[in-house]
Amino acid sequence: MKKTSAEFDVIDFGSLPDTVNALLQQGVIAYRDDPARADALFRQALQAAPAQLPVYFCLYKIHTYQGNLDEAQAVAENGLREAARQAGWSADWRQWRPEPGIPDGPGRFALYTLKALAFINLRQNQPALARQKLDALKCLDPAGLVGWPVIAALADGVTQGGTAQDPQSDAMTQRPKPLLDDFLQPHQGLGVLRMAALLAEGECAAEEDDLDRMFGHMEAGALAGTPPSEIWPELARGLMSPAPAAMLRTLRDCGCLREILPEVAALFGVPHSYEDLGETDLGTHMLATLTEAARRHAPLSVRFALLVMNIGKIDSPPEHLPHHYRHAERAQPRIEALCDRFGVPPDCRALALMATTSVERVHRVSAVRAGPVADMLQQMGAFDAPTFYESLMLVCTCDYCAYDGRSGRDYPKAALLKTALDACAGLVPPDGVDEKSLEALRDARAMAIALIFRSLRWSPYGPA
Repeated sequence: MKKTSAEFDVIDFGSLPDTVNALLQQGVIAYRDDPARADALFRQALQAAPAQLPVYFCLYKIHTYQGNLDEAQAVAENGLREAARQAGWSADWRQWRPEPGIPDGPGRFALYTLKALAFINLRQNQPALARQKLDALKCLDPAGLVGWPVIAALADGVTQGGTAQDPQSDAMTQRPKPLLDDFLQPHQGLGVLRMAALLAEGECAAEEDDLDRMFGHMEAGALAGTPPSEIWPELARGLMSPAPAAMLRTLRDCGCLREILPEVAALFGVPHSYEDLGETDLGTHMLATLTEAARRHAPLSVRFALLVMNIGKIDSPPEHLPHHYRHAERAQPRIEALCDRFGVPPDCRALALMATTSVERVHRVSAVRAGPVADMLQQMGAFDAPTFYESLMLVCTCDYCAYDGRSGRDYPKAALLKTALDACAGLVPPDGVDEKSLEALRDARAMAIALIFRSLRWSPYGPA
């Protein structure tokens, strides 16, 4: 990789009249330094060829990036109507009906633009309008192939990612070529990130030529001045793809990962050993956890936690390796800083912070110490935040299954903790909670767990 001044190839907008294609190519180049000229070029193309869908796309993209949201909405709505006309659909997207598989051509452009309008609505602080469009897309594109689940994640604050689909279904096996929205970025470095995300969405490895171009842009300082808040949506898109590890490998190979996530890049080459689970490289293990998370259709919060939960281990004293004492104390401020830097959603932050202290505790949990198990369940939100707790259990499961030979297996400790949690059903805080009643509740839960474990061997409070 010696190219340090390579340019990305001319964007393939598909079959267009030569004059229109030339205007779009000029507009893409102009946008980097002169957005007003880009707008003029794209509008010239629109006037010349109002039936060419890529022209609408270019216009609403640049206005969305610039924050001209009303203009972006107007152009996108016009493009949506034109795409619907060409597809033979109603001009009202509420009347659209699902088709077998994912449509191509104008139909796919219409779905993609409906997703773009949902994002614009979010930027306009109109979440109800965004939700209407996202609900429609969930029916029209259940596999999320036009990328609406990432927008849904932004709308929810807590992503559900893609929905769990039958991996053998037609919708999951059809992977049309993505629209080239992806190098039309306000910062060239975002094009590198988008390329990596696209490869992950297509479950593809980067070709050598792709890596050369991306490496060249990184060497030329493509990410200099790129706001971290604009980097996060690209990371989220890649993390929610079917192959998040592919995105991270690409970013690492082209030098981008060490620029945007030096804490994560530093995981590679650090040895790690955990009791009977074996020894591994932390970076390689992190990639394997994300592969397992994608296989289990995990939400964004789980995938983010798996990405960052071990960054406290990158500078463990060499004499202690492959063990990492007190790594959570080092990890937590780094995760806080990383979340502040990128504007990571609160649910992702909370789960990642909990994972730093809880994953290894869950791996060690024993059926002979009922008191600490009750305490741990309380601390992890099992009694009062069940959705959060289930996400944490999924983090633990993916971490366990990332070790050699365990992919896809059931996680024994999750089953053990479910047994303990079920034993506490019906034991809830009484009205007028005080310290004495909470202690009685804790004791009652510990006793119930001890009975179900067939163990009355109580231990002082401490890690399970």
